[in-house]
Amino acid sequence: MRIFITGMVPTNTNNRGDDAVFMYLINQLRKKYKNCKIIAALRHPDDDYDKFFKIKSISNLEYKDKKNSIGKFFYGFNFKDKRDRLYRIVDKIKKANLVIIGGSPFEGISEENIFFGQGTYAKLIATICIILKKKYIIYAIKQYEFSNLKLKKIAKFVIENADKVLVRERYSLNIFKKNNIRTDHCKIIGDPVLNLNYSEKFLKNKSTKITKKFQINKFQKNDNLVIVCYRNIYWDKKNLEKKINKITKILDYLVKKHNLKILFVPLQNYKISKNDYSMDDSFIMNKIRKKMIFKKSTIVFDHAINLYETLYLCSISKVIISNRRHMPAFGSLFKKKLIGLIEKGNEENIIPFFKFLKQEKNLIYFEKINYDRLIHIFSKFFDNKQNYKSKKIITKNILNYI
Repeated sequence: MRIFITGMVPTNTNNRGDDAVFMYLINQLRKKYKNCKIIAALRHPDDDYDKFFKIKSISNLEYKDKKNSIGKFFYGFNFKDKRDRLYRIVDKIKKANLVIIGGSPFEGISEENIFFGQGTYAKLIATICIILKKKYIIYAIKQYEFSNLKLKKIAKFVIENADKVLVRERYSLNIFKKNNIRTDHCKIIGDPVLNLNYSEKFLKNKSTKITKKFQINKFQKNDNLVIVCYRNIYWDKKNLEKKINKITKILDYLVKKHNLKILFVPLQNYKISKNDYSMDDSFIMNKIRKKMIFKKSTIVFDHAINLYETLYLCSISKVIISNRRHMPAFGSLFKKKLIGLIEKGNEENIIPFFKFLKQEKNLIYFEKINYDRLIHIFSKFFDNKQNYKSKKIITKNILNYI
């Protein structure tokens, strides 16, 4: 059995959320198709990535950094480009028994143009599949309101021609219906991350390197161990410093009042270009830590942290605070308290997911609420009298659909 996977999942852009979505997929594929050969087309093929997931990665048609992609089509479509990558991808699709386009290419984050953009890339793969008479599946898609008519048309083409479309939440399905996109072949599976199943013992054994390096045992003695994962909403660059000052003030207050120990755990560490750290969570969280009064009560984890280590840190913590999607998802696997921070630019990513978890009461409009109100809300989560635990949500098994 030969399986070809491309799209936004997997990415190999050092994103543990994408890694978790991909890990669940390949685990399920191996359950159904024993000894299957999985080929993944990535922006950054890597031997360590291949060893971690036990796959074979090849180069996709993206450029390795933003600088080299400006003003160009996908690699292989520019005059005088070598065509080897393109022909290799066509060959892998031709030989594949199953083709999967992973993730959410129609969110509208990238510019779409002739052979440029995430949605357009998905359209290219879908077109190759149609020409070669190969069925393809779209896996783990979440959809936002379409930012423009061009993206909507691209999405309609790719989604309607797919054999099956596995959607994370009803919110996304409703957007397809609202825009007259075919949905009879769509199935709501929930976020695949919520079906990962690793014991704390297994994760601890996989995490000895970081527990020793960061001396986690000293922090574990504290009952109020908290994970903070704060990302820069990089497509909305306004007010970042103001937000950093706000969260710094809140964390200092909580450390002082509730004797917290804070683990700043990045979900993604990726440099878009040489001096662009906007997709590097560690860079942003180091800026927060630098401004804090109680720095000694915090740890910022570096780029070496992997999926298993991230899950282990969630398993030993009490509360997860994040403006990202998958850190609360990891916390829910271990029935932790969850706090979702809503900002302009992440609403459609966070709100539908917390509603799926039935945890919408734990959403905080971080930009709209004043400091005193935020302190009041946060304090409730660290009141020892409050015996709150999130419920573990089991999503649909994708083996029924692949």
